[in-house]
Amino acid sequence: MLIVPVLTKSDRKKIPYICILLIAVNCLIFFLLQSKDSSIYEKAYSYYEESGLVDIELKAYKDYLAKNGDSLAEEGLQDEVLLQKMFADAEFREGIEDNRIITPKDPVFEEWRQKRTNFDSLLHQISTYKYGYSPKENNLTGLLTCIFFHGGFMHLLGNMVFLYLVGAILEAAIGPYFFIVLYIITGICASALFGIVYPDTPGPLIGASGAIAG
Repeated sequence: MLIVPVLTKSDRKKIPYICILLIAVNCLIFFLLQSKDSSIYEKAYSYYEESGLVDIELKAYKDYLAKNGDSLAEEGLQDEVLLQKMFADAEFREGIEDNRIITPKDPVFEEWRQKRTNFDSLLHQISTYKYGYSPKENNLTGLLTCIFFHGGFMHLLGNMVFLYLVGAILEAAIGPYFFIVLYIITGICASALFGIVYPDTPGPLIGASGAIAG
């Protein structure tokens, strides 16, 4: 079902201030705040490799595969390929975060835990980690802040074009105050619904798509 606001003649003369402001805020956050993320991300993963954390976790992943009867560890795959599979393996990553893969009984646990803590602290300096919504951590402030962040330029561009095309008309029809309240509430509800459906997702969830769709 598509609901189209019906405008009066005088409505068309109204400037959609709130819609324009939302677009400006989203763009400023992306180009000013998120522009630093790539360098922080590179720093974090440089530490991941140089500290030897990658070797500890890759060995743990090979043991994990062997324990679960997965032949990948026995096929002589290059470490780069196994590393990609390790990062994509949600069950393994969850086990790592919960200390179920590398346990306190393991000889390398203390060394690994310290390096892992340092790595995680570097990752959480990235704006999308700081302000995105993590259903697993249930960071409630992220329900709101995540709707002003985007995963890339095309993500931002698509959302902002659609926001202006639809939002400008809607704001003129229902008024700026109801429009901004509707935008924020539907954005929060979309984030919360994602958390209900996927409660174990570590995140970060980002994007204005839920608010714009609302």
